Amino acid sequence: MRLAASEDEPAGERLRSLVVRGAGPGTRPLVLDVMRLPKRPFALGFEPRVLAVVRGSSRADAAFAETLQQAYGLTATEAQIALRLADGDAREVIADDRGVSIQTLRTHIRNLFLKVGVRREGELSARINELR
Repeated sequence: MRLAASEDEPAGERLRSLVVRGAGPGTRPLVLDVMRLPKRPFALGFEPRVLAVVRGSSRADAAFAETLQQAYGLTATEAQIALRLADGDAREVIADDRGVSIQTLRTHIRNLFLKVGVRREGELSARINELR
């Protein structure tokens, strides 16, 4: 199991978000959010301190790209390309928008397939959209 942490929330809201991924290439990452609970004077001896929520990721694309980077060890470029492919954008359009050749884009795609543990764009899209 591999953990990656980010603290992108205001102090007091969320203590930590951890991306948990399994050791195998086919395992899907989970996001563990740990949030501080307020102290209550009427707790009757039971005082929970934190709330832990395990989820797939459902944040905005910019934040979700960071989650993909942490979960699969992708570069920022690979994460952005993965999101574009999952959204159904054509390879030619992505290459043009990024100002790279189609061959360079293919290299990025090949690398992200290896890191995510998939063999086809459809598998990549399904894996990413499961986490959204």
